[in-house]
Amino acid sequence: MALVLGMRLGDVIDVGQNWITTWSVDSKHSATIMTSDGRKVRITSRQLREVFPQVYVGLGPGPATKLRLVFRAPRSIVISRQVRLEGLAAQHT
Repeated sequence: MALVLGMRLGDVIDVGQNWITTWSVDSKHSATIMTSDGRKVRITSRQLREVFPQVYVGLGPGPATKLRLVFRAPRSIVISRQVRLEGLAAQHT
């Protein structure tokens, strides 16, 4: 089963020892994410893209203006959202 997380531009998701952030909404059905190693990866709802070993990301169905990222990864890889509270980053799982 895939993990689906709602995202806004600039939100950060920790993926194991790495992270991704939503960089841009490119069209109604595509967006670009940036990875912790500096790569920009275009994602769509049509296919999942491998962004880290065994970690695949794509867009959920629907317009990209309401980003829903879909993750497929082994359960051993922790995926969590970073939440900003009063300028401080706090971990939320």
